[in-house]
Amino acid sequence: MTWCAWGCSRSYSQAAQVDTFSAGKVIAKMYLAQERMRIEPQNMTPRNAPPIAYIMYLNTQTQFMLLLRERVYAKIPPQENWWMYTAFRGDVENVCRTWGKASHSQSDTCRKVGDDTINGRTALKYEGHCSQGQPCFIWIDRRLRFMLKWENGSQGEELRNIQEGSQPINMFEVPPGFKSVQSTTGTIHSGPRH
Repeated sequence: MTWCAWGCSRSYSQAAQVDTFSAGKVIAKMYLAQERMRIEPQNMTPRNAPPIAYIMYLNTQTQFMLLLRERVYAKIPPQENWWMYTAFRGDVENVCRTWGKASHSQSDTCRKVGDDTINGRTALKYEGHCSQGQPCFIWIDRRLRFMLKWENGSQGEELRNIQEGSQPINMFEVPPGFKSVQSTTGTIHSGPRH
């Protein structure tokens, strides 16, 4: 099954939109097909920032950052916030076993709250205790087996406008003709890769 969501502000959307509650609002498109994910931030800061995309291979936790206008890419360290979305792809009824592995901020306490609806999608809600022991919540889409939303105090993210459908497999590959460059902690530097 493949699908996409849109919009991101540390939240979620079609070709999934992600809305973040505490940070500056970032809108992104998120695509998922089998064990691959692509994220395309739509409103980067500053306004003149070049268009970028991230491609992730979930089985190997390999991630690439692409500068689309410059036609360059770099392998970068996995970004925890995006990997969290896919960490719960197994048994949605037993997410507590997975939650502690997906995030270093989750404590040993986790409980299933029950069924809920997020943007028209059936989800299972869980509660844990995160930073400073305060309650935090995640919602897992029952059909997609994918995290739809998380909240930790005044912070959170949510996927919106999810559309299920086929995605071209080449959307999850570095395009031909892109040049490999060096990266340090997710930032692309000019110069040849050694």
